[in-house]
Amino acid sequence: MSKRILMPFTYVRYTGDQLTGEIGNKIGEIVKHLPTGGYVVEFGGDSYIVNDDSIQEYHFNEREKGPEITTRRRRHDDDE
Repeated sequence: MSKRILMPFTYVRYTGDQLTGEIGNKIGEIVKHLPTGGYVVEFGGDSYIVNDDSIQEYHFNEREKGPEITTRRRRHDDDE
């Protein structure tokens, strides 16, 4: 059993073999840590109980966050 405890709302990726076809390419979110050593993880609206050795913490990189939204400021003329 692993010594780490992931907090709720942490993003994870499933790394186990048993559910690879169902959730292998999805990003999940920790809902709750279980006293037995597993986690309740939500993958796209479906919740699964997974072993703590079968998930890996996932960090979004800059490209996956989406485009940055910027606003333009209007120039004010001093003559007005």
